[in-house]
Order: sequence, then structure tokens, then C-alpha cells
Amino acid sequence: MSYTSGIGGYSISMPEGWERTEDGANVRFADKLHTFSVDITCWSGPLTIDTVTSTEIPLLTQSIPAFELVDVTAVSLPAGDAVLVRYHANSDPDPVTGKQHRLDVDRYLLVSNGQMAAISLAVPSGSDNVDVSNLVSQSFRWTA
Repeated sequence: MSYTSGIGGYSISMPEGWERTEDGANVRFADKLHTFSVDITCWSGPLTIDTVTSTEIPLLTQSIPAFELVDVTAVSLPAGDAVLVRYHANSDPDPVTGKQHRLDVDRYLLVSNGQMAAISLAVPSGSDNVDVSNLVSQSFRWTA
């Protein structure tokens, strides 16, 4: 399924049938413990491993439950050069049981025209998410 955000100036493919939540330029798709999201923020300057390590990693450390950094690497996507942040985190507690699950997260950061897109792909730790992760990250396009 293709999703386009006129406000955010991007399009992306997501799996069919997942719950979608929109908040302005941002969107979140969820199916059980699998969550994919795009968050748009303002960005100035270059996007490098160093700038991500010094600015984004401290924010993630403070805001993500049980954040554990795996690595930060430069990658190339069809939409342009990106920085990939891989980390582990805990899911939100189940509203009934309170149980949390460990998640593997791939967070792709891309910049265009003063905007940064953060494409986050969270799945249960150890699950095979390569096909869906590739579908989502490779499909992202800036439209504006």
C-alpha cells in the first residue's frame, strides 16, 4: 500500500491492513508488536554519523525506554544518502498485562530541503523483518 503525506512532502509503501495513525506530517503504522513510522522535523546542516551521534542519540537515550544502541552507519537509499541507527528498546507495556517486549529498531534518517525524515521500523527482537524493512526503507521518496 502506498501512503503519501502532502504536509510532509513524502510517500512510502507500507504493508496492507495495518492500523494507521496520522499526526500532521507524521504517520505510524502498527500491527501487534510491529510498528513503522515516519516523523518529520526541521534540520539544518549536514547529516553525518557524527551529527547523528551527537544530536539524535542523546535524544533517543532520554526518550526511548531501555534504549540500547547497536550501531550507527551511513547507508544509501533510493531517496538519498541516509544514516541508519540500529538499537534495541522495550515496547510500551501491554494495557492489560503490563508486559513489555524487547524490540529491534532500524531508524533511517534522511534530509531534504531543511527537513529530516526519521523512518523507524520496530519489530520483536529476533524476528525476520528483512523483507518488510526493505519494502519500507527502499520505497521512501521525497515528493516536495
